[in-house]
Amino acid sequence: MSFQNIKVPEKEGETLFVPPFKTYGDLLEENIEKRKNLLTQNKKLVPCAIEARKTTIEKAIAYTKGLGLNSTVPPALNAPIIATGHQPAIFHPGVMIKIVAMNKKAKELNATPLFITVDSDEFRGESFSVPEVSSKKLGKKNVTLLPAPNEQKIFEQVSAPSFEQIERVLKTELEDLSKSESLHMHAKALSCYLKRLSPDIFATAKTLADTLIIMRRVWDEPVAEGKGYLELPVSLLCDTPSFLAFAENIFENIEDFFNVYNGELAKYRKLRKLRYPANPFPDLAVRNDGWLETPFWGITEDTSRTRLFVKRDDNGKIILSTGDGTQTASVTDIASGSLKIRPKAITLTIYLRLFVLDLFIHGVGGAKYDTITDKIIERFYKITPPGYACISATMGLDVPIENPQEKIDVITKNIRLAEQNPEKVAGEDREDIAILAQKKNLLVEKMAHPETDRKTTGLMIKELNNKMKTLMAPEIKRLKETLSSLEESMGEWETARARDYPFFLTDPQKLRSLIP
Repeated sequence: MSFQNIKVPEKEGETLFVPPFKTYGDLLEENIEKRKNLLTQNKKLVPCAIEARKTTIEKAIAYTKGLGLNSTVPPALNAPIIATGHQPAIFHPGVMIKIVAMNKKAKELNATPLFITVDSDEFRGESFSVPEVSSKKLGKKNVTLLPAPNEQKIFEQVSAPSFEQIERVLKTELEDLSKSESLHMHAKALSCYLKRLSPDIFATAKTLADTLIIMRRVWDEPVAEGKGYLELPVSLLCDTPSFLAFAENIFENIEDFFNVYNGELAKYRKLRKLRYPANPFPDLAVRNDGWLETPFWGITEDTSRTRLFVKRDDNGKIILSTGDGTQTASVTDIASGSLKIRPKAITLTIYLRLFVLDLFIHGVGGAKYDTITDKIIERFYKITPPGYACISATMGLDVPIENPQEKIDVITKNIRLAEQNPEKVAGEDREDIAILAQKKNLLVEKMAHPETDRKTTGLMIKELNNKMKTLMAPEIKRLKETLSSLEESMGEWETARARDYPFFLTDPQKLRSLIP
């Protein structure tokens, strides 16, 4: 199955399901068999795989209940697991559809639904886009929920904002939306959402990631299948012996992993003619003193997130180094908690797809990049990788704005004709232009004769064109004014069709209706 040519849906209400949604059951069964092959060919990883599923579900149950969220009790500990995930954010509907669809399919297949929050991602502030009407024109503005910090932090290190802060921001936007009749549907959606928020709901949130999870769950609760789905942040996913065993296996074989990882990135860039070396991800680096970069981040008590390097000491023992190499650690330090590790993007999906889950649902970007992950799995673990799915959708604003592109194309063409061949757009009542056009046609016919002075005739044609253009000046001005107005309308239409508006401006039932 190829994901390279998939694109984000462009039309309003358009969805993307790859493979078809009805085939997810078959894909799930195929993946279960492929995971068995992993355990057959990698005996050392059998305990890791068995423990990974068990501890992940146990931690997810505890975390979800700890936030006070309704959740599905797994049919059984060995039940299939369907999951999706994302960095903490106020999602747009194109991301939310993955979650709602995951929950729906899990119920159909008697599987456990799980959402992974990548709270190990760098925090650069939290904001969202909202529409606004100014001078009767539809536009868009950016609203800040939390500003970027003065120092580098990851989401798991950012404290939860107060309920009052969240409520104040959302109420301000509701007031602004309510001023415009054209945005009343979105004001209504936000109003309904605000009524379901309360201080008690957010009392369990300790981090910003917790808060964003709760905000999302309040919104999608009306369309949750059964009792909802399980939640687990990456920070807790990593805090298990099974994840440490997974990481240690890579540390022990870092030379092979290093070469496979960088090699597959190089092939990806070459195939797609990507020149920027950090696209889609930077290569793992090698330091002059023999340290090889791992596909993990290191976090110590006095750092936020830094690259993690590994090498063997003189006795062949694995040692780790964060940052510039001035600090060293061992795998024992990870187990004790003095050094925390977090997976980079590809490493996270390797762990999830091979050791924890039976089916992972990506968005468009992740689905494309995970073709690299497939190759790494094939070469490093020497198995056929489990398949994955991709779901996306586009939902803009519910406002009656027509796409003016066809009219823009017609007007642009008419302006060009009016300036180059005025007679072709002049009305039949323009006798002054008709007379000049007749003279021009005679000169054009004359140009076909060999004895014609082409230079002189050409100048005469040019002069006639200029005279007609002068006569058409008022019409050209009118056309350009019309074009300018249409271009403003195009800006409004693009604003209306933007897909990055927050989920709470949309009725969850409307999104649910897009899922087959």
